[in-house]
Amino acid sequence: MIKQIFHLNKSFFRFVFFCTAFLVSAQITLAGWCWWYADMAYSFQPGVGVTVGDAHEAWHDLNPVEDNAAYGRKFLAFHRQFILDFDIFRINSAITDSNGILLGRLEPWDAFDNALVPGDDEGLGEAFTHCSTGIDRPANSICTGCSDLPCYLRVTPGGPCLGPNGETKLDDFTSLGLVGAALEMSWHGTYHIGVGNLGCTDVMFTENTPRDPAFWMAHKKLDEVSRDWLALKAADVVIVIDRSGSMDDNCSVPNNPPPN
Repeated sequence: MIKQIFHLNKSFFRFVFFCTAFLVSAQITLAGWCWWYADMAYSFQPGVGVTVGDAHEAWHDLNPVEDNAAYGRKFLAFHRQFILDFDIFRINSAITDSNGILLGRLEPWDAFDNALVPGDDEGLGEAFTHCSTGIDRPANSICTGCSDLPCYLRVTPGGPCLGPNGETKLDDFTSLGLVGAALEMSWHGTYHIGVGNLGCTDVMFTENTPRDPAFWMAHKKLDEVSRDWLALKAADVVIVIDRSGSMDDNCSVPNNPPPN
């Protein structure tokens, strides 16, 4: 059932959380609360409830990794929506970290070689104490298995290197799908393995990885790379002038004519 739902809706995810009204009415303090969010129930349609972790697992089950532009485009689109929904939830809720600071948008984490790994309150070097597979990650954990973002995926390359099709910098990629595929086959994969090797293996399982703050922050960085590519490319702007009124919001109301 879950997989069928995702097959129909995977390009247009919108999370509807059952406890949003409660969260906005009272301030809640939760240290390491990503684990709690990952287990929260939401629905794609009435009567069908899954968790945020289920959502991530189901998408990856339906979309096995492929080194091509079609997969790369879907990979970036899904995770952008996933991050966006998390950011919207954070902004609209009254949840604070353990220091009483309201949570805003996610901050990105650049999971480079020997980077300090974020923990409970999304601070670098903090312990992660809500592990579900493996053992809790201790404070000051260093990701020796992570890798620097390849220079061909940077706006300004930091050294000589060649991408899958001879790219030397981010602007050389001819499509966002190719950027997504290159990220998946390099930086993204090493982050999951590197963090998982530090004791807590949640990030190695698609259903458990949203429990770990490192997952969200690393994927925010991944989304930033895709946005950097978009910013480098020219865009066509089309202005539509509607003189008939047919595009007015009132057209959604039956028998309600457009304003004069």
